[in-house]
Amino acid sequence: ETYTIVGVSIGPVASFIKDFQPTFEFYLSEQVSRSLGRNISFKLTGVSLNAEKDTIFELVESNSVDFVYSAPYILGCLESEFDLQLLATVRKRYVVNGVEYILNRYGGVILSRADNDEVKSVLDLSNKVVSGVSMLLVQHQAKVFADNGMSLFQDVLQIRFLNDQNQYVQDLWDRKIDAAFVGSDKLFSMSVGVGCPAVGNATPPCLPRGSTVASFRVLNARPGLTTDDGRPYPFEVSSILYPNEGLAALSRVPSSVAQAVGLALLAVGPGSTYTGPAGAPVGFARPYHSFQNPL
Repeated sequence: ETYTIVGVSIGPVASFIKDFQPTFEFYLSEQVSRSLGRNISFKLTGVSLNAEKDTIFELVESNSVDFVYSAPYILGCLESEFDLQLLATVRKRYVVNGVEYILNRYGGVILSRADNDEVKSVLDLSNKVVSGVSMLLVQHQAKVFADNGMSLFQDVLQIRFLNDQNQYVQDLWDRKIDAAFVGSDKLFSMSVGVGCPAVGNATPPCLPRGSTVASFRVLNARPGLTTDDGRPYPFEVSSILYPNEGLAALSRVPSSVAQAVGLALLAVGPGSTYTGPAGAPVGFARPYHSFQNPL
């Protein structure tokens, strides 16, 4: 009895599989088999966010996968078209100014250069050039535009999509664009990174050379946001907060299996299955609200 988990990867698919195989294949196969008293195995595969063939939507529609691990907006789109059961969202560890945070939520950020007096709020981005990862992953920022009476897709001059946050933050620093759309974890990476050293085939999120965190401005920073334990959220963000990446089961998965998977993931914590640098997954939590697109 084998179930396939597909993960939608923003970065290299091979890196995603390497990072998550211990949990989604080895750990789940062991724990779910033990829980249900029969041999159950899980196979992890991945698909690029920008895949042109065998996209995540095609894979789900063709019944080629049983579980999907992805960012909230992709799960929200899938949830609106297919019957999904949300099981758990990732918890990530950050240390900000010496204080540890375990976060199950993140926000969308609209960045401009701090010295650009022509762009101090989202309202200033009319007829300007902006950049983000993909159409799906700029929806957080699109909601900020909508909340301010604007349309991201009608009011800006151009939206450039690049599957590389480092590159378009560099473009912002080089004044090639007027605003960059990133996630709150990018702000953390910028705060601890220096330069853009390559690591293997991947380049970690970091600051453009010659800049500091103070070189950038968060547009329409939203006040009053909190973590799940009630503390002030440690990063400035432009949007509301959304669940981290999560795992969902398709409706054909037996409810007993889906439940066992969810309970096994919720038992994962720091030091058990995930250990790693700041910003790495350290466990899972129940989704605190639906992944459905708030637009």
